[in-house]
Amino acid sequence: MSGMVYWLVAGIFAGYTAEACNNFNDYCDFAEEKMYEDHHNHHHRELVRPNHRIKRSMEKPWDKNELANQVSETLDLLFSENDYDKRFRPDVGIRATEVEVNIAIRSMGPIDETKESFTLDCYFRQYWTDSRLQYNTTNLNELAMNWQFLSRIWRPDTHILNGKDSYLHKITVPNRFIRIGPNGRISYSQRLTVQARCAMDLRKFPLDSQTCPLEIGSFGFDSSEMTYSWSAKPLSMDELELAQYKMVNYTFGERIHSDRNRNSSVIYLVFRFDRAVGFYILQVYVPLTIIV
Repeated sequence: MSGMVYWLVAGIFAGYTAEACNNFNDYCDFAEEKMYEDHHNHHHRELVRPNHRIKRSMEKPWDKNELANQVSETLDLLFSENDYDKRFRPDVGIRATEVEVNIAIRSMGPIDETKESFTLDCYFRQYWTDSRLQYNTTNLNELAMNWQFLSRIWRPDTHILNGKDSYLHKITVPNRFIRIGPNGRISYSQRLTVQARCAMDLRKFPLDSQTCPLEIGSFGFDSSEMTYSWSAKPLSMDELELAQYKMVNYTFGERIHSDRNRNSSVIYLVFRFDRAVGFYILQVYVPLTIIV
């Protein structure tokens, strides 16, 4: 058998592909090689398609564009001037609008006896349903909207009944956002610093305890038009450290507040603070004893 025939009969071929990708994994170089064994039992590799560069398959650009178009079309549909009027509350003339509230306290203090007030920094969250904002767009489980969209929807005129000097945090932008679910359920969150009135009884000072309420309700709607209630978990808070007081507990509830010509729905939190006696022993009594 001639050498050429022997090579054709005995040769064993194997093929494989070599791959090398760049650091970003967006382009890869491919080279197809064949390995065979000749009649002298020598192994040879043959480069069939060198420098064959292909781009890795990536997410189709029109998928993202399609989602963006769906969001844009949904917003245009929801906020059409012909269908949505932010001047009217949801279900006007049908039923009262129900607003749920919960508060997450980040910090508390100072508790000021001279001004009879207390201050807290919190995330103030409200939830209500506006059937006019229902949608069933594919792939949209929630519309997350920043503070600029707030001027386009109706919002409850919630205020602190015993508030004194409260403000919204605005660094670096106004700290508030809104989310809309497919069923028209709206979640509205703001970061607020609230200063509220607290009538104090100092007759047992410095062995006194103070009870400070936080009352929340509508500024303009009565209980037949808007009702307030607490969420399943009304209050959450970080570990609080106060210089002169210790928060012992809190209670919460709902009531109807009668004010001249109307009855309004009100929810409230009541905080109980015990004064830290050790602070005054170290800062007042011990120095006075040494002086005397």
